Amino acid sequence: MDVVLAGADSLWVLRRARSDAALGLARGVPAPAKTRAAELAAIADVLPDGFRPLGSKTPLDLTYFSRRQRPFLAAVHAVTHLSPVLEDTYLLVTGAGENGVRLFVEGPALTLSHMAERLRVAVGHGSLTRTAAFFRLMGLASELCGTYARDSSNPASGDCAWKVDVLCGPEELRRSLSLASGVRGVAEARRVASLVVGGSASPTESLLAMAMSLPVELGGVPMPAFLHNEELAWPKGARQLVNHQTMTPDFYWPRHAVALEYDGAVHEDRKNVREDHRRQQDYAACDIALVTSQADDLRIAHALERLMRLVALRLAPCEEPGFMLLVEQALQDSSASSMRTTLLSQLLPSRSEGREDKKRAPAGDESLHS
Repeated sequence: MDVVLAGADSLWVLRRARSDAALGLARGVPAPAKTRAAELAAIADVLPDGFRPLGSKTPLDLTYFSRRQRPFLAAVHAVTHLSPVLEDTYLLVTGAGENGVRLFVEGPALTLSHMAERLRVAVGHGSLTRTAAFFRLMGLASELCGTYARDSSNPASGDCAWKVDVLCGPEELRRSLSLASGVRGVAEARRVASLVVGGSASPTESLLAMAMSLPVELGGVPMPAFLHNEELAWPKGARQLVNHQTMTPDFYWPRHAVALEYDGAVHEDRKNVREDHRRQQDYAACDIALVTSQADDLRIAHALERLMRLVALRLAPCEEPGFMLLVEQALQDSSASSMRTTLLSQLLPSRSEGREDKKRAPAGDESLHS
């Protein structure tokens, strides 16, 4: 029997599988079939530890592949998938199935589409603004294309899992969404996928990537294209001058010889302070201008805009004469600034004292799992 989770329950298990060493996600396996929801006891046995209790008040979101398969059970919220099942539409959760039962979750394209639909409903009910819903969906897309995973049970403020495998790149996500049909939310998912930057290692990096790549009307600042978490190629002869054989800046502009790195509270102990100093020495030895940012640079839109202005000033010598004028126009645009305020509220909410660190999660309705 195959158990195919849907919606928020699928996203819960997807995040758990990315962060739990005992679980995994397999692609390219035979498509799921033989879904029989009546066997709730068998289904409960394959769900990861910590999953909520099943019952009529909290029905389980399950996918079926024909209307005849759909059960009439109060403990199940059935979703019917009638379009063709393409490769990687669903991912097999390894380490969870037993006794002939396989557990599947939705792949990135379906996950993003179903979340877009849930957010659309929330906007319709007045519990979320359209702008907040957009940035929340952007945050999910960045997470799916990044190397971090939010906490399954508390995505809004729980601790993230770091250095996890990337589920897909932006191009792959866009390709999968272009092939999807008959799925609610797919149009908005395609819009978001067309804008997402892959490779972020934390929500903070996701926010910075959005601030430096989105159009001005969506709160972005017109920056030149950057490399994101890609290994730096040292100049010839530099290896004898540097402390590190390789370095991977958070953001890097090769033509401008400018790097941007975020240093959160995790960098404040003595060992990490020494490491940060060695990194700064290496950048200086290779004539790379390093801009560093901290949590205070991301508390409010004004602070974020100050950081963006500083980065732009470092990039300006290699840009056209009107570059800084365009940046200033974007930074002083009140509508764009309002967008940036919403972006900050959705990706990096305030944390209690002592919980301020490099990687934080977004505020909002946690029931939306975004």
